[in-house]
Amino acid sequence: MAITREGIIESLAPLRPDLAELIPDRKLTRIEPVPCRAFDHRYTILAITHLTPYKPILHYVGYAEGAPAFILTEDPEAFIAMSGADGVHIASAGAATEYATTFLTVTRPLTRLTYLVSSLADVRFRPNLSADEQRGREEFESGTGRTIAPPTARQVADGFEVTAFLIVEQDLRRVAMHVRPDGVIDAVSDIIAAGLPLVAGGR
Repeated sequence: MAITREGIIESLAPLRPDLAELIPDRKLTRIEPVPCRAFDHRYTILAITHLTPYKPILHYVGYAEGAPAFILTEDPEAFIAMSGADGVHIASAGAATEYATTFLTVTRPLTRLTYLVSSLADVRFRPNLSADEQRGREEFESGTGRTIAPPTARQVADGFEVTAFLIVEQDLRRVAMHVRPDGVIDAVSDIIAAGLPLVAGGR
């Protein structure tokens, strides 16, 4: 059955009445599904963007008709709980990669500029760098930056190991995620380059 704004309002109202109040505004509130094939039973991940005079406000929500919503933004535990409610089953490395990168995207902190990178070209440096900053950029690009790669998964005895690279403000992080077949994720993040001259600000 099609997702309706009325259904989203009903699902969100008990948890986030402030967010539910934004849904009827078709002019300023945009709702888009976030594709993730692991969720094929009940739940759909929605990106809800409310346009304001200053900057867009983004929320990620797990929605299923007639069921409680999950507020996913900055809440990894809510993502795992939604996976359990949906009956997620991860059976391949490709599915684990998509699932883990979706997890990182929709639970990331939105008060700090945070984004996945698959290559050095994805790293957003500030324009008009000073001489010292330019040297730092060149050192990074010839060294640690070359290790950046697309998210990859390998099968292990009890699931999959997924590695991804993430920019958080001025730092490059390597995130190692253990993904179990039932969708539970254990993630460890390490800073591998700090204080880079990057574009900053909430997203």
